[in-house]
Amino acid sequence: AVISARKYPVGRCLEIAVRYGNEEFTGPVEVQSSSSLDDGSTRYGLLGVFDTSQGRALQSGLTKMTLEIQQQRLKRLSK
Repeated sequence: AVISARKYPVGRCLEIAVRYGNEEFTGPVEVQSSSSLDDGSTRYGLLGVFDTSQGRALQSGLTKMTLEIQQQRLKRLSK
C-alpha cells in the first residue's frame, strides 16, 4: 500500500519508485483500491505489473527488500 496526497482512479497504471537503503526499484503498478484518510490523503492498494523487463526488475527488488526486512526482524527476535 501507498499513501499519497494525489488522487488516482482504480485501474490507473502508474510508474513507481521504491527506495530502500541505497537502492531504488522502479516499475509499473496498477491501482487496485483506494481509501480516503482523515487527513485528506488517500491509501492505495497496488498490484505490480511484472510482465515486462522493468516490472520484473521491480518484483526482484521488492523480493530482495522483503527478505532483508525479514532477516532484520529475525535477528532482533533471536536476541
